[in-house]
Amino acid sequence: MKICTTADRLQQLLRERNLKQVQILEACEPHLKKHNVKMNKSDLSQYVSGKVEPGQEKLTVLSQALGVSEVWLMGYDVTESGVQLSAPAPSDNSRVLLLARNMQDLDADDQHVLDLMIKRMREKGRQALEE
Repeated sequence: MKICTTADRLQQLLRERNLKQVQILEACEPHLKKHNVKMNKSDLSQYVSGKVEPGQEKLTVLSQALGVSEVWLMGYDVTESGVQLSAPAPSDNSRVLLLARNMQDLDADDQHVLDLMIKRMREKGRQALEE
């Protein structure tokens, strides 16, 4: 899930690492040559300000120069190295299995109460659809 922008990430790196934009450009130089890409002060300034999002090639160069993953630099909910932070939403099947496991832990009386509650909720849902 995307939680911020590339501009936010670049600003964060500038702050946390006490960097200046010119230092980022200097770190990019060998990667720019390697990938045959051009980037200047104006480009980087626009990325940091959020006026422009870097294209894929420049994003690759920036991530390599800064030692962070491209996905993180794009603003997704991962660590700087690219490890996912938030758990993906469970599938419908896993929700059903979790509900069944939880229900098994209940005694017979509580299972009966839960069953009645589910039936009432379904009836309310049907009534709402009919209205």
